[in-house]
Amino acid sequence: MAVDDLITEEPGRHSKELGRIQGIIASSDLRVLAFTLNLNIIFTTGKYNGSTLCVSGRNEIFDMKRELAIVGGTGTFAMARGRYIQKTYSMDPSANYGVLECSIHVTHV
Repeated sequence: MAVDDLITEEPGRHSKELGRIQGIIASSDLRVLAFTLNLNIIFTTGKYNGSTLCVSGRNEIFDMKRELAIVGGTGTFAMARGRYIQKTYSMDPSANYGVLECSIHVTHV
């Protein structure tokens, strides 16, 4: 599945936009609900506007905290490495709407 989701400063639907997360998610486990992610975080405002981070790894959805690798970036984040930590803040499956809390820990040139 392809994704193109909004990244905001706070969890509310009308919070300030920081960027978008775009990429590909594929189911990757026959025993548990897990996905392989290949995502690009594109910053669209502020001092990181135009820069990107590349995130890749396995995401087991029902884990309380999921950690993926930051494997690169562009602009301010050229040659980035680090951790992308994701937690589910809220989920409404009937509306196909979820809010994720993400923490990014990155080193770059």
